[in-house]
This record gives sequence, C-alpha cells and structure tokens, in this order.
Amino acid sequence: MPFLPTWKTAKSEFETATNKKKPTEKFLGVFRKGTGIESSLKSLDGAKKGAEIKKALAEFKTGYTSYIKLLTDTANDPKNVKPEDKNDYVKAIGKLKTVLTKIEQDAQRVADEASDMGGKEKGTADAKLQASYLKEAEAHIALREQVAKDAAALAVKLKTAGQDLTSRLALVDKQLTAAKQAGATSNTMMHQVAVGVMDRHIDEAEEIVAKQEASVREFTKDGSPMMKARLDNSTTFDWFPEPQKSQLKARRDKVWGPVTQQAAEQNTLIAAMHGVVDKMKAAKATAEASGNQMKSPQEYLTGLQKIKADMENVFKGITIKSDRVVKGRDAFDGKVTGYKGDKASIEKECKLQEDQWNRYGPEIVVARDRIVSMKTQASKLPKGALENSNVAQTTAALQKYADDSVATLAAHYKAGQELQVKINTARAKIK
Repeated sequence: MPFLPTWKTAKSEFETATNKKKPTEKFLGVFRKGTGIESSLKSLDGAKKGAEIKKALAEFKTGYTSYIKLLTDTANDPKNVKPEDKNDYVKAIGKLKTVLTKIEQDAQRVADEASDMGGKEKGTADAKLQASYLKEAEAHIALREQVAKDAAALAVKLKTAGQDLTSRLALVDKQLTAAKQAGATSNTMMHQVAVGVMDRHIDEAEEIVAKQEASVREFTKDGSPMMKARLDNSTTFDWFPEPQKSQLKARRDKVWGPVTQQAAEQNTLIAAMHGVVDKMKAAKATAEASGNQMKSPQEYLTGLQKIKADMENVFKGITIKSDRVVKGRDAFDGKVTGYKGDKASIEKECKLQEDQWNRYGPEIVVARDRIVSMKTQASKLPKGALENSNVAQTTAALQKYADDSVATLAAHYKAGQELQVKINTARAKIK
C-alpha cells in the first residue's frame, strides 16, 4: 500500500485545522517546506527490496523528525503563533506526528517482511502487511461491538437506579404528609421522626447517585475500552482498497452511533437522578418549615449558601452546552446559504446541529427542574427565620437568581426548538 497518499491527507487536515487560526507567513513557509518528506515517501513507495525500503525509510525518518521539530519550535515562538492559539497548533502538530510515526512503523514492518523473505519483492511483503492490518481492523470492530454491549448494560443499570430513586421520592413525599400533620398538631416528636426518616432516604439516595456517577466515570475514563473504541483508527482502515475499505468502515461505524447516543443519555440520566435528590431536599425543607423547631440565623445562611453554590454549578454546567444550541440556531441559516445547494454539506450540517440539540435538549429540561427544586428548598423557611434581615435578603437574592436562570434556560430551549424548525425546513428544500 502506498504511503504518500496518507501523508498528503494528513498534511491537508493539518492545513485546514491551522488555517482557522490565520497562521503567519513564516509559519506557512515552514509548514510548506516539508523537509524532504514527500520525496522520501515517493522513494519508499517505489522501493522493491528490503535494503531499498530501509534506505528510503531512514531518509524519511530523518526528514519528518526535523520537520516536526521545526514546526514545534515555530509554534512555540509568540512572533509566529499567538499565545492563545498555541494549544491548537500543538494539538494539530501532535496529530500530524502520530500519522508520520505510524507511517514509519508500517514501513519498518514492510522492510522487515521483505528482508525475512530473502529480499523478495515488496508486493509479497505488502500482502502480509495487509493481512496484519485486517487483523487490527477486525480487533477494533470487535472492541466497538463489546463497548456497545457494555454501554447498553450501563444504560439499563442507570435506568434501574433512576426507578429506585423515584420510588424513594414517593416515600419521602409520604413522610412530608406525616410531617405536615404533626406540625399542624404541634406534635414535635412525630415531626422530628418524619424529618429524620426523610434525611435517611436522602442520604441513601445520594449514595446511589454517587455510585452511578462512579460507574459512568469508570466507563469513560482515559484508557478505558470506551475511550479506545471511540478512536476511528482511520490510518488502519484507510489502508484497504475499495470496496473493502468502505465495507470495513461501515462495520466499524454501525455500532458506534448507538454508543455515542447512550453516552449522551448517561449525562441526562445522572442529572435526572440529582434532580430526584433535589426534590427530596425540597420536600424536607417544606417539612421542616411546617414544624416549630428553629435554627440559628447562621445555620439558615449556611444552608442557603450551599443551595446557591449547587444552583450555580448546575446553571453554569448546562449553559456551556445550551449556549452551543443558541449559537447553532443563530449561525444555521448563514451556513446553509454558504453551501450553495450542496445537498451533502447541508445534510451534514443538519445532522450535526440536530444531534447536538437531541443531546442537550433533555439536559436543559432536567437542569431547569433542578433549579426549581433548589428554589423551593430556599423558599420553604419558617417565618421566624425570615425575621433575620440577612436570611431574608439572601433568600430573596437566591430566588431571583433561580428565576433568572430558569428564564435563560427557557430561552435556550426555545432556541433549540427554533433550530429544529430550521433543520426541518432545510431538509425539505433539498429533497
């Protein structure tokens, strides 16, 4: 299999990535030099015997090593690359280096095979290399298939835990009724018992959520099968001729769509579990307010500050995602117009934006509901607690923050709905 096309593809992708940052002429000059990479790869592709391959390989290794160093040094120079763009350049260079290193490894394998066969021509070595690549491709497909099964099993586990939490919420609501009845009759003991039982349910629920979060982190941690499987291993799959290449890629990608969807759903399911716990805490706050027991102003303030911190974390976490939906809506028409009727490009943009909205839409709803529950927690204070001016002011500020956050999320959700309308309209026009 020829090596030069792999290099040209990698070079083109690198240029596309760095052009977004408007590179300086000096950087472009360094990039376009290539330091003999193309010529050495032409020699490598044309070599027949093991000795010839090794000679061309040595030239290639020297050339690409110095090239990567020159690119890296140039990227590290603030005169050539803006500091805020440096990470993007370094990332692009790293990707380019990965491709070049893979070429070196594969060429070495071809050279070794040719040498082992007593200097027979490269074609025979290529055939053995292709068999090796097929083994790698099949292993990657098998890995994805296994990860798909693991993702499905994890989804069942998360949904079961969610159902368990919903059942526990019903038990908390039952205790809320008991607490209200005890408070109405000034039965302090029964009121405390009801609140205590609610506390136990909340503690157990938080343990359940923490355990499920740990499962998700384990599934997606660096080095996990999931993170290995998410790589498309394009260098391996692109080695095959058509139609074998397309067939292998189709098998590779077939199982991955559901996995990415399930990975997105995992976030929503975990957030929903937290939402159930928030509802439990809101019920507990309502129960406490129905009794006659009072806390010190500082205890109320500490509790309110904790609610505010939790609310801010939820809001900031979701708006990182929901802002993308808004930007997607605002930029959609311009992008579609720019494609000038190119159906494939328009459909690609539609799918990209629709997938994003389908992932983030449910999360927006869950985040909104969580903030509403947190507002309830802050609002259900005994009247006596609000007689303290600091507690009253803090409560009012928190309620306003909650209302503003909910309004923002409502606007972002509406933006998603509007984006979906735009997507549907665009697709209808290209049918």
